[in-house]
Amino acid sequence: MRPASPAGKALAVLLLLLQWSSTLGTQGQATPGAIVETSAGRISGEARERIRVFRGIPFAAPPVGKLRWQVPQPVTAWTGIHDATKFGPPCPMPAGLGQGSKGEPGSVHGPGYDIWIAKMEPGSSEDCLTLNVWAPDAKIEKAPVMVFLSPSGSTTIPFFDGSAFARDGVVFVSPNNRMFTQSMFAHAALTAAAMPAKPAGRLQEWDRIAALEWIRDNIAAFGGDPRNVTLFGESNSAASILALMTAPRTQGLFHKAIIQSGTSRGPWFSRDATERIGVELARMAGLDGEKATIEQLLALPIDRLPFFAALTADERLLPQSVQQAFERGQTHDVALLVGGNTWDGSSLRYPPARIIERSSAEVLKAYENEGLSGDALGYAIYTDEHVNAPARWYAAAHAAKGSPVYHYIYSYVSSFRKQPLGAAHGEELPFVFDSWDQIPALSNVINDDDRRVTKMMHACWIAFARTGKPYCDGVPEWPTYTETTGWTMELGKNSKLHQHYRKMQYAAHDREHARARAAERDAREVLDALREATPEGR
Repeated sequence: MRPASPAGKALAVLLLLLQWSSTLGTQGQATPGAIVETSAGRISGEARERIRVFRGIPFAAPPVGKLRWQVPQPVTAWTGIHDATKFGPPCPMPAGLGQGSKGEPGSVHGPGYDIWIAKMEPGSSEDCLTLNVWAPDAKIEKAPVMVFLSPSGSTTIPFFDGSAFARDGVVFVSPNNRMFTQSMFAHAALTAAAMPAKPAGRLQEWDRIAALEWIRDNIAAFGGDPRNVTLFGESNSAASILALMTAPRTQGLFHKAIIQSGTSRGPWFSRDATERIGVELARMAGLDGEKATIEQLLALPIDRLPFFAALTADERLLPQSVQQAFERGQTHDVALLVGGNTWDGSSLRYPPARIIERSSAEVLKAYENEGLSGDALGYAIYTDEHVNAPARWYAAAHAAKGSPVYHYIYSYVSSFRKQPLGAAHGEELPFVFDSWDQIPALSNVINDDDRRVTKMMHACWIAFARTGKPYCDGVPEWPTYTETTGWTMELGKNSKLHQHYRKMQYAAHDREHARARAAERDAREVLDALREATPEGR
């Protein structure tokens, strides 16, 4: 298979950081004894200077046995005091995630889908529906609540530590959730077993809703205000928030949303198409594909199935597509902060030449004046097509119904990276979290500019969570976005306001998307790619 592209290498570096042990860089002296009463029973966490930390709190029943591929069920109450000083295990994920073509042989990546034929990451477990809370000291009440949805589904990653938020008066929550095949595997046997109800096809959203319901019922006990909850996420978890903004079940569960580089408008796989892919995955796991029974599927070790990730339909949760809901103004009336990075194309898992080859003459013409060629052109087109043009579109659509919307582009390149193409996918995360002290290998090399941008980004996100407006030091006055005014804030070394940022390029992608738009996609492309990658039929 091909060597990893520069984009694949950049993403591999990011995801290597994501997989570091959560014990790295743990700061401050912790003492046990911080006890809180929750709806399922008492829990005991740790008390640190100015904050309290609770880890591994169950928010739903373990999704194992007959509950595999089912919507989350209520957690069973316990007696005594539950130890909440250790993280719960992450949900199953493929080992070597982010290595692209350098990963396990047979991994397949294409437009809008990924399949890893890989072993499960050590320490993962299907019994993974837990969440963590970082809270200010007990004297604070009705603090804003920020809920971070991890792009990997795991919350044990060092720079996802919520200490800086708690020190600044925020109750920070990070839930685990099912991902990949544990979330979106489909098969006719599962559909038949679900009848007469419709089967769930996006369990990661169902898990996140269960976590939000737990927050609604319990967060006041930690000093948080259940009427001031901000969801934020990056990449696929940010795209998930867009879906949650349209799901009827989430009405009133959150009040603000931050979308970081997660706004793809790609078509989804219908239940029928996902079932066809599921048949092939079951065959690769050693079962009789189409004839696999519900009992066989439930007994199969979860990592025997290849890890599958894509946009999939879930009529039980989403009665219409996310894009249709935004077009019709049928979204929850929440304040929205949405944007992307200048090199979000670093997430591309196949050669950028393929992007250029499939781009229309109209799209290519929109880039003529930028003087780009080769990989740089492919990355620029993919950055706009996959993230930034959709981000602007969603900003305009949500603003059209009268909700407050703030649009941004993140341009700061970390001092320790030598990358001329711009701010990579996910590069803003440690700046938002102000969590450098959790990453010893980097905390000793960041410079004054890194620290200044960290202070700015962290403050902007907190200000938005607190007030619904991202007003913060180091950033000019930031007006709301409408399609007419077109205001976009560039967040970087020298933050500045743009009007109609990259209007020509984004408009070309909007027109191309409107022509190519489809409600769902066929499974044949994925099946052909799988069979080509695994000719032995495993």
